[in-house]
Amino acid sequence: MSVVIELDEKLLAEIDAVAKDFNKNRSQYINESLQDDFLRKKRNDAEKVKRFIESYEKMPQQNEEFEIWHDEQVWEDERSKAMFATTNLSFRTKKDLF
Repeated sequence: MSVVIELDEKLLAEIDAVAKDFNKNRSQYINESLQDDFLRKKRNDAEKVKRFIESYEKMPQQNEEFEIWHDEQVWEDERSKAMFATTNLSFRTKKDLF
């Protein structure tokens, strides 16, 4: 598939020079660079989720942390408020999150 994009002339010259160093044409180099960048972003996102889960496993959230905000919540009706009061929202393990 062909796509037309505008690039700064200096950037294009740098892309061409690096592509040549890797024995690739411009299109190959840009495609591989973008694929690498997307893969790296996916790995970084997965690592952030993993660290988030691990942090809550080490130091689980306590119900008291929610209680201070309880009266600030805008409730749909009193039944919802009663349901919240009896719900334990603490996360203890990965299993509880998913």
